[in-house]
Amino acid sequence: MRAKELIIENRKLLVYENGLIKNENGKILSTQISKNGYIALNIRINGKQSRYYAHRLVAMAFLKNEEDKPQVNHKNGIKSDNHFSNLEWVTASENLKHKYRKLGYKVENRGSEYYKNIASKRTKKTFEKIAEQQRKPLIAKKDDETIYFKSVREAAAKGFNSGSIYRSIKFGHKCKG
Repeated sequence: MRAKELIIENRKLLVYENGLIKNENGKILSTQISKNGYIALNIRINGKQSRYYAHRLVAMAFLKNEEDKPQVNHKNGIKSDNHFSNLEWVTASENLKHKYRKLGYKVENRGSEYYKNIASKRTKKTFEKIAEQQRKPLIAKKDDETIYFKSVREAAAKGFNSGSIYRSIKFGHKCKG
């Protein structure tokens, strides 16, 4: 199995053709599967930890990037297959074309059902919080006067900016206007 030396931020790494990565002492660096499905590793440099993707390190070590393309594509679509023969430098456009044309991904309908079904837990919680807040009384202050509203809709109808109210609910801070 071939390996090449790669210098990342003055730190020497030994990168193998299959995606295995060792530090300068020969210790195999531990990896995790990132949220987006790629094999990632954390490298501590000068006390600061930085995250790197194994496929990018393999590409940097084994593949020429003469056209200075910014992304690394997995030719077979398997994110854990980091062998250099499965990787290629691509533009963002080429990467998307590969995803849809070669790997058979379908363009998804972006209608309301799509967003309703894929909303993350965090987003769902935010919507639930806003919906709950819409049903609760709201207290507003304007020119040292305290005004009570039955809902966000009522406050918006009286000239208060509903977007500002929603942002204040989402981020938990006071809003003006």
